[in-house]
Amino acid sequence: GSIWFYNDSIGWGVGGAGKIMHTTTGGQPLVIIENLNGQVADNYKLYQNFPNPFNTMTNVKFQMSKSGVVEIKVFDLLGREVKTLINEYKQPGTYQVSFNAEGLTSGIYFYKMTMGDFSETKKLVFAK
Repeated sequence: GSIWFYNDSIGWGVGGAGKIMHTTTGGQPLVIIENLNGQVADNYKLYQNFPNPFNTMTNVKFQMSKSGVVEIKVFDLLGREVKTLINEYKQPGTYQVSFNAEGLTSGIYFYKMTMGDFSETKKLVFAK
């Protein structure tokens, strides 16, 4: 694999097994995007993160039946955005994003997937 940084904060990495790593904070918290065996979706779906509750790291799985820009953001209870997990063009399939919440306070957060007219929100619990 290789890692490339645009500046001190924004970087991308490519690893084995189709993993793409991206950071906008110089490495914390870490987000890993993974294509799950090229599975093609019948529709759009955002799955419950696992594990939940979690301590530092959790996985968010989603599927999409059409290619397009998919966005998943994490929000606190006051509706403030705390992290963008993904905001990029993807082909149809099933994907998983690993989210490292290191640096965030323990508590309840929400993550929202948006693609075109589709939008779905789920709750996650971060327990240090």
